Amino acid sequence: MLVIKKKLDRMAADSRLLPKTEKYEAVHYMLNEWDALMNIFTRGDYHLDNNLVERLNSYISLNIYPMSSTKQQHCRQEHR
Repeated sequence: MLVIKKKLDRMAADSRLLPKTEKYEAVHYMLNEWDALMNIFTRGDYHLDNNLVERLNSYISLNIYPMSSTKQQHCRQEHR
């Protein structure tokens, strides 16, 4: 994993990597999330699968932004 981190750091420091490009965004996103990514592999209480988080966000969205009952049913079925 340290090899990947070193490569990301080198890529981020490269002046040829232009802002607002997909590669720039990807490199900086990965660096910003590096600690969280490492926690998946070093902590037993982190999970690689984020379905629980997605379901919770869906539940919150359904309650904050009301929608038709048909669409709510579809969303609930989709996240089971």
